[in-house]
Amino acid sequence: ENRRLVRATRSRLATELTNLGFEVTPSHANFVWCRHPSHPAPPLYTALKNEGILVRLMHYPPHEPGLRITVGTEAGTSRLLAALARLVG
Repeated sequence: ENRRLVRATRSRLATELTNLGFEVTPSHANFVWCRHPSHPAPPLYTALKNEGILVRLMHYPPHEPGLRITVGTEAGTSRLLAALARLVG
């Protein structure tokens, strides 16, 4: 049951991040890595942190820094996506 929930939430997260313009790296783990082509990750990371939403700022050369987002609860995912929609909207 837990694996099914993680897969479903990860799929929702990837789809909605893509809809917000993020480039999302395919994942089979309990996290996704993404970046936005016109909104650098460091300021997004700081803004999310200031709202109490914790993600990781990651740099995987040769790519620009991106956000590593752990698949969490549905409520947490909704809160994260709403914040990102405000920030990149």
